This record gives sequence, structure tokens and C-alpha cells, in this order.
Amino acid sequence: MTELEGIISNSGEAAGSLPAVPQSAARKMDHSLARNLTWRAAGDWVSQILSWASLLVVVRLLTPADFGIVAMAVILLPYLRYLGEFGIPRTIVNLRELTDDQIAQLNTVGALLGVTGFVVAVLVAKPFAMFFRVPALAAVVTVTCLALIPEGLRAVSEGLLSKEMRFGVLAWFEAIRAIVAASVTLVMAYFHFGYWSLVFGNLVGSVVRSALIVAWRPFRFALPRYRSIREALSFGRQLAISTVAFSSYQRLDNLTAGRVLGQTALGYYGLAWTFANVPLEKVTSLVTTVVPSYLAAAQNDHAALRRYLRTLSEAIALVTFPATIGVALVAHELVPLLLGHKWINMIPPLEILCLYTGFRSVMALVPRVLIAVGNAR
Repeated sequence: MTELEGIISNSGEAAGSLPAVPQSAARKMDHSLARNLTWRAAGDWVSQILSWASLLVVVRLLTPADFGIVAMAVILLPYLRYLGEFGIPRTIVNLRELTDDQIAQLNTVGALLGVTGFVVAVLVAKPFAMFFRVPALAAVVTVTCLALIPEGLRAVSEGLLSKEMRFGVLAWFEAIRAIVAASVTLVMAYFHFGYWSLVFGNLVGSVVRSALIVAWRPFRFALPRYRSIREALSFGRQLAISTVAFSSYQRLDNLTAGRVLGQTALGYYGLAWTFANVPLEKVTSLVTTVVPSYLAAAQNDHAALRRYLRTLSEAIALVTFPATIGVALVAHELVPLLLGHKWINMIPPLEILCLYTGFRSVMALVPRVLIAVGNAR
């Protein structure tokens, strides 16, 4: 029997051999989870309303080609981001016995990897642009990947806030990031900066969020000693490999479309992907951002893990399936109304991607459960 089958088995044998969380403690955790989900939802929806209001204006100021070149640039960014973070935030959440000295060493590792990721981006920017046959892409990749440095610096601070379940604070910081990013993008698009509007909007928003997190939860640095943090680095490496594999699965379509069809076609496809994933991201990201800390806290109580997995997966499906199917059904009317007739070509991919993302939503929590019980590999 696999680790996950042991958790979700209805026999309860796996859970029976483990110390159960007292009922009062379980209720307290449930109330805490509900409160933090509410905070996260409030922050997400405030930021999302502002972001989408800005986007609906920006898409009328920019061209599909502008969105296409940015979509090409962000193919590379997640891989280097995973190198920079190296799973450090989730490692801190899941490995509950890390000492302050070990966390300080991980803080240094995160900072060094963030700088390393940016250096790698500078080195591969020109070959990457040559691959897509878009010379301007080299500068876009370089500027986009500047965000890796502050993201590496914030990895430990964000992990500690998640471990301490300070999701209200993180929700506010995410809302501020979205507001800043939307404002910068809108102003630059209005003054005809083209694709640089999207690049600098995301970059400034990321820098602001990182600065707020580090200022709120600062932590010291220490010289890394491999023997001391070997277990944490091993766990982080497994998380990074898993995330890179999943990101490749998600982004190879962008790589293929950009190389074969060009930046305009990728612009249509990329925005269709964004629209199709709105219900999925707003619901599942809400859950998958908050819930891992609770799964880690209950990692020895398989009955609680089964309950979280079953209940939350059902809730996600009940929200995402009607939303994604609904968008697919009204795509022909929705796209011209919201975006204008120059985006008509994104309707066919939007209809297909909406149906796909609905089914993908029900798997959102399964990897988090495996990681929570120590089975990141």
C-alpha cells in the first residue's frame, strides 16, 4: 500500500496506530484554518478585482505580440525561481524540528541561490532569444529574472510566516503586490511602453512583496554547513525536482507554440490559459497556500489528513467545475465584450482549456498531502 493509499484508506488502520489529535485541538485547528482561508480569500479577491480591472484596460492598449514575448520570457523564470527557493519555504513548514541556526544557514543558501539564478538567466538570455528567433527577448528575460534576487532573500521569512500560520499578513502583502503590479503596468501601458509594461509591473510588485515579508519577519544569516542542513537540503531538492517536473508539464505547450507558431499565436494562447485558469488559481491557490501548514501540523494524524483531503477536494470541485464550464460555454460572447475583437482567435483554445482546468482542480491537494507526510520524493 502506498503512502497516499494508507492515508485515504477508509479502513482507518493506518490512523489507528498513530496518536490522534484531541477533539478540542482538532476543532481549534479547523477554526484557525477557516479564519486563515477567509483572510486569504479577502486578500486574493481584492487584489484580483483590481488586477482584472487593470488587465481589461491593458489588453486594449497592448497587442497579442506584446503578451506573447512576455509569455516566452516567463517560460524560463519558474525554473530559475525553483532553483532560487530550492523548496526552502515548504521545507521550513514540514521539517518542524529545524533549529534557529539551521534556519539561518538556509537563509544564506536562499540568498546565494537567488543571485545564482539571476546570473544563470543573464548567461542563457541570448541563446534563449535565438531559440525563439526574437532578439528583443534577451533583454526581457534579463529584466524579468531580476526578481529572483529578492525572492531568494525572502524564502526563509515566508516559510516562517507560513509555519506560524500568519496568513492574514501574507494575504495583505499579496494584495499590496497585486495593486502595485497592476498600477505600474497600467501607467506604463498608457504611456506606450508596450511589453515592458507587463515586465516592470510584475518585477516591481515582486520586489515590494519580498521587501514587506523580510521587513515583517527578518531572520539572521549564518555560514552554511552541509552536514548541519543535509536533511533540509535533501528534502528541498526533492521538492524542487517535483516542482520542475510539474512546471515542465504545464509549460512545454508555451515552448512549442512560441517556437513553432510565433509570439502572436502564443499571445492568444497565453491569455486563453490565463482566463481558463482564473477559477482554478483563485480557488486552489487559496487552499494550497494555506492548507500545507495545517497538513504539516497534522502529519501524524492520518484521520485528520483524510478529512482535510476529502472535504477540501470536494469544495474545490464544487466551485471550479461550474465556473470553468460556464466560461467555456459563453466564450464566444465573453471575449469580444471584455477584450475586443482583436482577441477573437483566443476563443478555441479558451474553450478547450476551460474544460481541462476543471478536471485538473481535483488533484490540487494530493501532492501536498504526500509532502506533509514526508514523502516528497
